[in-house]
Amino acid sequence: MATLEVRNQESNSLALNDSSVKHHLLGFVSFALAFEKVVEQSSNATFKLSELSWPTLTIIGLGLAWIVWRVYSFTVYPLLHPREPKEVPYTVPFLGHAIDFFRDGEKAARLGREYFNNSSIPYMMRVAGQRMYFVTAPQDINTVYRNTKTLSTEKFAKDMMKSLGVSADGMKKGWGNPAEKPLSEHAVDIFRKQFNPGPNLTSIWTSMSHHMDKALTWDNVPRDAIRSEGKTQMTMSLWTFTRAVLIDSLNLALFNKTLTDLQPNMVQIISDFDDYSWQLIYQLPPVMAKEVHNALAELKSTFRTYFAIPQPDRADAAYMVTALEDKIRAFGLGPDDLATMFVVPMWVTNSNAYKQAFWVLAHILHDEHLHSTIKHEIKASIAANPHLDLPAALELCPSLMAVYNESLRHITSSLSVRSVAADTEIAGKLLRKDGIVTMPYRPMHHDASLWGPQADTFDPARWTSAQKDLTKGKEFRPFGGGSTYCPGRAIALKAVLTFVGIAFTRFDVRLPEGVERSWERLARMVDTKAVSVGILPPLEGEDVEVVIRKVG
Repeated sequence: MATLEVRNQESNSLALNDSSVKHHLLGFVSFALAFEKVVEQSSNATFKLSELSWPTLTIIGLGLAWIVWRVYSFTVYPLLHPREPKEVPYTVPFLGHAIDFFRDGEKAARLGREYFNNSSIPYMMRVAGQRMYFVTAPQDINTVYRNTKTLSTEKFAKDMMKSLGVSADGMKKGWGNPAEKPLSEHAVDIFRKQFNPGPNLTSIWTSMSHHMDKALTWDNVPRDAIRSEGKTQMTMSLWTFTRAVLIDSLNLALFNKTLTDLQPNMVQIISDFDDYSWQLIYQLPPVMAKEVHNALAELKSTFRTYFAIPQPDRADAAYMVTALEDKIRAFGLGPDDLATMFVVPMWVTNSNAYKQAFWVLAHILHDEHLHSTIKHEIKASIAANPHLDLPAALELCPSLMAVYNESLRHITSSLSVRSVAADTEIAGKLLRKDGIVTMPYRPMHHDASLWGPQADTFDPARWTSAQKDLTKGKEFRPFGGGSTYCPGRAIALKAVLTFVGIAFTRFDVRLPEGVERSWERLARMVDTKAVSVGILPPLEGEDVEVVIRKVG
């Protein structure tokens, strides 16, 4: 009750002190007085309005209409509807903030919040006519998670399937009966059974770790990653190294060799689809989105061939593959729709772990003291815990886990979205039906009121010096939450820690001589404009070169 009272006081304070309201009112009064003076002068002038050209009159009319629209939309309407979230003003009707979001969605959302003095009260931005409500306070995000009646993810699942090319018949069979659980919810259930702790996770991790162990040897490191090599030393692209090993190992665990035998270039195709997936998210026409559609066509073609093979002949596939295939076929979808449906799990399971491994290793290597500390922790923990598997032993390394969590906090750009099926109240604000609720986590992860004055600084020490477990705090949401809480978080942790552990025990991994060793360098490399389903990539053309040497 006390919290609600404080938030209501904050809301009233914003309503009374909002300088934009005063600005628009003064502007409207000034315009009215000026217009009255012009009319008065024009009555005594030698010309009449009727003598003005139609283009001039049209411009005057449009100008008057624009001023009326602007004053009503951002001054009058908020006063008449104080329960609705305040809207960030924009200049062009209907278009709203669409161009800003297309250029840099994160920056646009951040500027929207700054317009209201970084208040935690929900606010609204209009994008191409669509109401987008931004919810940023941790307690309000939890409220959204709990509301599954009027706030839904189903619309976005359907829109994604349509954009990927699922047929109208497939959409009708998978989502057409409101009395039945939609196909997308069945798929989420299967994901959870595969990747949540249990026998299915154990099985797929056993297979994936085997393939990682094999790939992380001197003779088997990915050739594409090597920039130069000698008998005992190689210079490698860290980005290509992590991407090739982790994508290939996971797909071998999911589909065994059958899929990679059909398409040996699968790592590059998945990478291309991930790199250009923003074209699909923004629903650009195919002529403007050739890169993502080319990769999409390759994926669909490969899956059509894969699923044409009798299931008994590929019985070594993971639980998720067989269970999802059976469920899609049970809904009556044909082979083309089956292939299309599998693009999403292929994308989301492969899009984040290799990026996280890249940033974790990059940050460790850019701090010599931290590098030395973590190598010592890894060696000591493995020796002290022979009964544990490698990732479990590495979870006991405090500095390594601090870098892992700080990378998630600092570089994750995930968000959760819900469609508003009926008018809904959040934090005392009324969200209208057909709007979109957006919960961006990166602004929360960089909020000084939650993380201290150095919130924008990469600082693993905040995790080792904290008086509580920050990973359980409501202000830390790298994996989302609610019904969309990422089920792949456990295997991602295992994969990243294992990559680091093997790399540091089998090789001597260092930066080349003369390279700037600072976290500021890495901060400049992050592509904050990227449209990402999780971890942000480096800017195009940016990478970290590493030198690896044989140990012993």
